[in-house]
Amino acid sequence: MGIAVVLVSAMITSGSPVFWEHYGCVQGQLIASEYNWTPQLFENAPYGGTVYAVAHFPGGSEGGPSQNGTASIIFWQTEYNLSAVNRVLETGAGPSHQCPAYEVSPGHNGLAPWQQSSGCLGCQLLGPGNESDAGIPTQFNISITGGPGLTSVIFHDAYVSDNDGNVSTCGRGSTEINVTSTHLDFQIPFSTARGTILINSTMYGIGESYFSGFEWNFTYSFPANFGTWQIDNLTIGPNAPGSGLAFSFLPCTD
Repeated sequence: MGIAVVLVSAMITSGSPVFWEHYGCVQGQLIASEYNWTPQLFENAPYGGTVYAVAHFPGGSEGGPSQNGTASIIFWQTEYNLSAVNRVLETGAGPSHQCPAYEVSPGHNGLAPWQQSSGCLGCQLLGPGNESDAGIPTQFNISITGGPGLTSVIFHDAYVSDNDGNVSTCGRGSTEINVTSTHLDFQIPFSTARGTILINSTMYGIGESYFSGFEWNFTYSFPANFGTWQIDNLTIGPNAPGSGLAFSFLPCTD
């Protein structure tokens, strides 16, 4: 998540020569550093069915299946640095914008998440036999290899409401749904002297940012004559986090 050089104004002096000046944004004092679990992939299996999900990223791909209402997740252990952004007067012309208050940059000497520690493969947010994804938490804490527990970034993977219809196999055969996402939104919490600061962040399918070059593919399978699954499609809409589908199950009534 780089900070673009931005400009506020251009100025002409009262004589010759002509000087152009603008305000640029530069990284300032380090405010906080945090180690967090960062989600790589969400796998919400429909109750009674399965999901096969794969995350593609610049360093490769990773994924696999989950079954029967299990909500699983794969995390990266990632370090983030939060710095202030200073607005400074610079020589030269350019567009006029304001500077953000903060900049987030990767720790570990600038390594991308997939170049840092990977762990917590297939961690369960909800166990098997779960009929609704409404109870999926927004944060996760786990310790691996006997180390101290780490808290994840804040993510959004739960069922909230039916926003994309439903799929029913009542009196019908089995079926599948394929979904692709090219973004994944989350918030990074930083503990500072002023309290907790939340920074919005996104992994992108395209772009020049620190988080870019991603794609997520999901295949959801629903068994024959089993029930109806209401769908919260987390990849569509202006505030969709991009984490695939979430479900709420209703059994067949016949």
